[in-house]
Amino acid sequence: MKYQDEPDAQNRRLAFDRILTEVMLDRRRSDLEIYRLFAVDEAFKASLGQSLQNMLGEY
Repeated sequence: MKYQDEPDAQNRRLAFDRILTEVMLDRRRSDLEIYRLFAVDEAFKASLGQSLQNMLGEY
């Protein structure tokens, strides 16, 4: 994965966040409600990001 090539944890996190934002922007047409939560609710955004990282086995 693109973000796993980053040399340190902080850069990996930033790369992961950029990728997650790109994916959510692409998905907004098919699931507007989830996109709205992602865009407006910081707790939801953080929870979603953490859940995805846990599923990928990172951090």
